[in-house]
Amino acid sequence: MLLRVSPRRFGLFIAFLAPIALVWVAGAGPAQADDTAELVQRAANAQQRAAALRAKGDEARAKIADGLAQTWTLAARDVAAARKRELETEAIQLAALDAGVQAQRERALLEELVAQNGRLSAQIAAAKSGRDGGAK
Repeated sequence: MLLRVSPRRFGLFIAFLAPIALVWVAGAGPAQADDTAELVQRAANAQQRAAALRAKGDEARAKIADGLAQTWTLAARDVAAARKRELETEAIQLAALDAGVQAQRERALLEELVAQNGRLSAQIAAAKSGRDGGAK
């Protein structure tokens, strides 16, 4: 079902969404904010074109411009969501790498402890054989 929104309300929606979109992606980094800001700006420009076309009485082209504005807005949302997922993926990859390094350290420590245990067992065996050999 296609939701019908008046052009005036859609313009208010764009005006409301632009600052929210910029704040939402501000934590994602400057490059991401620039990409999203550009898309939001394109949406605002398309909405302004739609208003200008309506003022001239060209409702058909104004509807097309409204559709374009909505497309740019959705694209900005999708770019922000994709960047958020990329950042989450990077964090998971770093955690996995860290876990792998930690596992290697623990494996090396375990091998060292096994070797030390073997050396101590050999020393104990040598001490027992020396004690037993000296008693006879």
